[in-house]
Amino acid sequence: MSWLQNLIQKPYGPYSETLLLNKDTKTLKTRLELNDVYMTSNGEPTGLNETEWVATPPHKLRTVNFIGTFKIEELKWLTPLGYRMLEAALRERDQEENGKADSQVTLEFLYGSAPGKGFKISVYVICKKNQQASYLSKEGHENELVFRSRFHMPKSQPLLWTIRSLDVFTYSLSQNYLEQWRFLRFIQGLTSSYPSESITPRFIALKMIEMCRRDTNHHRYVYDTSVDSDVDAEGNTKLPRRLRHIHKTEVYSIMASYAEWFLAQQLVTGHKKHTYVNLRTWYQFCLKARALKSKRRASKKSVWGQPYTEKTQQTYKHTNIIDLSRFGKVEGGWEDKIERRCLRSPEPDLPDEDFVGEPEPEQIQVDEDHHGRVQYDHDMELSDVPSDDSNDTDWEFDFSPWLLQRPRLMRGATGWGCPDPDCQFSVNILDLRRSNELATKYPFLRQEFELVFTDPRVQELMMLKIGDHYEDHLRQLGIDYEETRGKNSSIKAHLRLRSNGDDASFANVDVGVKGEPGDMNIKDEPGS
Repeated sequence: MSWLQNLIQKPYGPYSETLLLNKDTKTLKTRLELNDVYMTSNGEPTGLNETEWVATPPHKLRTVNFIGTFKIEELKWLTPLGYRMLEAALRERDQEENGKADSQVTLEFLYGSAPGKGFKISVYVICKKNQQASYLSKEGHENELVFRSRFHMPKSQPLLWTIRSLDVFTYSLSQNYLEQWRFLRFIQGLTSSYPSESITPRFIALKMIEMCRRDTNHHRYVYDTSVDSDVDAEGNTKLPRRLRHIHKTEVYSIMASYAEWFLAQQLVTGHKKHTYVNLRTWYQFCLKARALKSKRRASKKSVWGQPYTEKTQQTYKHTNIIDLSRFGKVEGGWEDKIERRCLRSPEPDLPDEDFVGEPEPEQIQVDEDHHGRVQYDHDMELSDVPSDDSNDTDWEFDFSPWLLQRPRLMRGATGWGCPDPDCQFSVNILDLRRSNELATKYPFLRQEFELVFTDPRVQELMMLKIGDHYEDHLRQLGIDYEETRGKNSSIKAHLRLRSNGDDASFANVDVGVKGEPGDMNIKDEPGS
């Protein structure tokens, strides 16, 4: 029956939903699913970034159409006109694909008489979108993206289309919208376990990192079971994965991308059950994020805290006023809502700090992370924001075990690479020889390569460079490192730990290195 396969390989149409579909069919309303959805407005491509509002739109909504592929499971879903149009198209394709001069194939023959038998036809359906989309929020469709369309009769009930996939171009113009609602969904999940007043930006960032580590420790999103025996069909792995370090700077950048949208979502309704966060600290976060965006834009550095795409980039000024008018109109104005709910609200017991944290340049380079976002360099910090705890002097940092081991250069090695999987630093003999500055300072580098390769002074120079790099990593963690040699070639390292919360607060740690490299005895001294 290969000739029948030829008839159903490609979708038919496009057809208007009002002409094709019988809206009174009960089973139809529960099976409205579209794939490869493409959105247009006024003849131009568009996406959910541009069509959805938080509040009342400031002007008349543009006409938005969407077209997608729809599989017709039952012939009774078709109107009489739709049935005739589709059967005519079926016969026309039969003539073109199978060379039948006068095709008499019918839809009834194609579908068969027994339930679940026969073939199914897919069609392109054109719909008119006349209400806001819903993502992860529509009752009965909590995990889905839903579009509403209404037939030509004004008082008819809208049809709910479940959107299974988006066209690539439409997706690129909808990515911000989807990320915003995923973020909102994540925050909603926190409210079941924590009171809204305790959900501050810092708390959210820590929970996002915790979720990422938990959900990805034994799961991959991109995988191929045919070449990797450790992953199953669902992407789950038997062995724990070697996850890259996720710094809070990355997380805060994601939060800053949607901070003002989320603020508008919280302010648009005054119902207490829809308040998910500490609004006072969230508003302060919006101000600080805006200031940092303005700073980075002025210095023409990689964009921090920006959404995926913007046709017109927002101009961010460091002011005490956040304009939310781009999200729609609210009664009384946004300023009034901010005043009443963000500024007049009582001071939280634990004000929020560490909005952006102390990034690590080696781990946050101008590159792309697994979200497709650029990563960022070392000047992204909002250190003047109030803290969750005014006495926040905990020594909280990620300390990689390899930093507690003296670097070792294998005999005969010509190079060394940093053991941090997210750091690209390396040093090798060729790099040392190419450096005019080093060659002038260390003339032995100008020897023949064979002699340089075996010269112990070169090995010592490489170890010096490696040691400097270790200290760079420690400084990024707020640790000043000083090493002295004692009797019997013993080594004593003095660590000076800087507090995250107060630059004037330190803790002193002595590290005695005895025996084999990496065998360290650590003892605390009183802080200064």
